[in-house]
Formats: sequence, C-alpha cells, structure tokens
Amino acid sequence: MARLRGEERARYVSRMFGRISRRYDLLNTVMTGGMHYAWRRMAAYTAVGTGLDGAALDVACGTGDFAFDLARRPNIQHVVGLDFVPDILALAGGKAERQGLTAQTTFTVGDAHALPFEDDSFVCATVGF
Repeated sequence: MARLRGEERARYVSRMFGRISRRYDLLNTVMTGGMHYAWRRMAAYTAVGTGLDGAALDVACGTGDFAFDLARRPNIQHVVGLDFVPDILALAGGKAERQGLTAQTTFTVGDAHALPFEDDSFVCATVGF
C-alpha cells in the first residue's frame, strides 16, 4: 500500500474497509479495550458543547457511532455521516434504524477530500474512528 497513490490508494482503502465492515465495531472495541465509547461521548460533547445549534457533519463516519453520539446532543438537529465505503454505510443505516435515529441522521457516500456540501452547512464537523 505504501506505493499506492491517488485513486488507486483510495480504491485499496475502500476495499479493505469493505472487507472488515461487519467486524469494524468489534475491532474498535477490542483495540481500545472498550474505551472508545467514553471517548466518543466526550468528543461529541466537546465538538458541540452547549452553544452550537444546527446540523453536524461526521466525516469518515464508518458504522455511525460518532454520528449517533452527536445526534443525541440536545442542540444538534441533524447529523450527516459521510464515508466512501458503501458497505459500512449500509451498516450505519441499519444501526440508525435499530437505535431510533433515522430522523436525526443521514448517511451518504462521499470523499472527504471533496466534500459535497455548501459552505456553512454545519455548525461542526468531526472525524473519528
């Protein structure tokens, strides 16, 4: 992978995350010893605090956990999760449904290097694992 560049590298990374998508949440839990739950909640609070009202963007959202923590903040009306791996976004959509957060979240395929949104669409943007 070290020699891959541009589109070739992006395709490699997308395929890799597509292959591990069903185990992604388990891998996060194992690699962090479960600490990622608290880290995400704290990061969501820090990102929006109590003074920002509106929509939030979670870039490279994976299976949506950070987006869900943002969506649970009382001052965030909607969260858009962006990722370039369709398989992992399908999992995020299913999790949103199971958690009752489909009205507060939208998941879309996109490239973090070329965000498909107008300027000032969001009160905050996050990137996590």
